[in-house]
Amino acid sequence: MKLRINLITIFIVFVVTLMVGGIPSLVAQPKQQFTEWGWPFAYDKVSEKSINYLKEKGWWPLKWAYQPPWMAEATIPWIIKKMELGKKRGLEVEMVGLLSGPDINEGLASGKFAIGNGGDFPVTSLIDKKVRVKSAGIIWTPLDEHPILIHIDSKIKEPKDLEGKSIGLVVGSSAEFAFVGYAMAKSWICQRSP
Repeated sequence: MKLRINLITIFIVFVVTLMVGGIPSLVAQPKQQFTEWGWPFAYDKVSEKSINYLKEKGWWPLKWAYQPPWMAEATIPWIIKKMELGKKRGLEVEMVGLLSGPDINEGLASGKFAIGNGGDFPVTSLIDKKVRVKSAGIIWTPLDEHPILIHIDSKIKEPKDLEGKSIGLVVGSSAEFAFVGYAMAKSWICQRSP
């Protein structure tokens, strides 16, 4: 009878141990360290082979083209630069701010930049033109807005006041895509001219 009770007790302890994370959880594990925003330490360094590849391509220091919005402090490249995240991985990174997605596309297509942050429409333009690029990540920007800028003394007070007027947009940009879509939804007559 004692043997049976001991076997049942051992079985119950074994099952409970498995349910709470297995036997390794019973052994003291070194505590993982994290940055204040939750990224695990320590940063892995980029291999010498990768650095040599970048140098052979003429991409050293690593040039990163991005489109600085009205609040540049909110962009991923700005954060990477400010917190020296490239340096911590063993990279020399040069951030290059350009005014529009098409400018970034041109730099990527020509090989001038190794990395570029662009809007959704410029990226689909690259894919459509069969430029040899790939997406390493998608950054969702919920507050990404395309403002309509006017002179402070302008008679234009709201988007409807633009109906029938000539306006300038960066062709091939998400701003163009958004504005033309907005105008079409409002049944404005939209004619594109070079």
